[in-house]
Amino acid sequence: MYDYQIKRRDIDTNHHVNNLYYLDFAFDALPNDLWQVYFDNIEIIYKKQIKLDDTIKCFYAYDNNQHIVTIKSEDLSVVHAIIKFYQ
Repeated sequence: MYDYQIKRRDIDTNHHVNNLYYLDFAFDALPNDLWQVYFDNIEIIYKKQIKLDDTIKCFYAYDNNQHIVTIKSEDLSVVHAIIKFYQ
C-alpha cells in the first residue's frame, strides 16, 4: 500500500485527476518484481473521481490470476478505481 496526495499536475480541465494518472498510481502500487512485467491487458474500472488535494491509498492484491490495484480515499470509505492487470 502507498499514499499519494493529488497535485495540480495530476488535474485535468474538468478539475479532477486525469484518467491516465490512475494507471500511473496503479503501476506505482505493484510489487517491485512486477512493475517491469508486460501485461497483455489492463482494465480500469472508474468508480468516483479524485480531486485536487485528495489523498489516496493504493492497495495491491493478487487474486484469481489477476494483479489488482484498488485506489481508495484516505479514510478508506470511497473506492475511486479498480485496476486489473492480466498476463
